[in-house]
Amino acid sequence: NVPANSNTTVYFVDVFGNKVVNVINTKMPQGQYKYTTDLAGLVGGTYFAIMECDGQVISSKKVMSNVTL
Repeated sequence: NVPANSNTTVYFVDVFGNKVVNVINTKMPQGQYKYTTDLAGLVGGTYFAIMECDGQVISSKKVMSNVTL
C-alpha cells in the first residue's frame, strides 16, 4: 500500500543489507498495488524486499530464492 502520493522505491537486499535489485523507483499515487518480478538472476538464498515511500521504509518482507541444480 502506498499511503499517499509519494516517491516510491521497491528493492531487494541480501542478508548483509547490500542492494541487489531495484524494482520500482517512481512517483506513485496513493493506493494498493500488486507487482510480480523474476528473481531468477539471483544466487539462491535469503533476500528482503523493501518498500520506501519518500525515503521512509513502509514495508519489509523476507523472500527466499532457490537454485535448481
